[in-house]
Amino acid sequence: MTLNTVFKSIYSLFLTNYYGFKLRGLTDPKEVKRVRLGFSNDQLDSLNIKVNVINKDKIPKDGKYLVIANHRSVIDPPLIEISLQDSTIFGPWISKKELYNSFFFGMFVRNAGSILLDRE
Repeated sequence: MTLNTVFKSIYSLFLTNYYGFKLRGLTDPKEVKRVRLGFSNDQLDSLNIKVNVINKDKIPKDGKYLVIANHRSVIDPPLIEISLQDSTIFGPWISKKELYNSFFFGMFVRNAGSILLDRE
């Protein structure tokens, strides 16, 4: 493990808890979307990941949808947030219930409007 990896891990922990704290008490869905988008941008920027959405014009601007990712990595939720930033499509994330008390993701999951999933 390099010093850079350690730094990025600590910074990711900071971002997750910082934005989790900012989300606490927010009830306006547009404000929640704005804060979650800020988290997503900062998280991806810290990892030097640039998102280029292909066929962006084909993403619906509004409506009700269930957006599902195969969740191959921890950055799937931020990628979805960035991809849908120009639409009114917004809703809760579904998180495994173990994350609710996680040191790394706990505050964010509790305050980001996540639906907890019991995989048992």
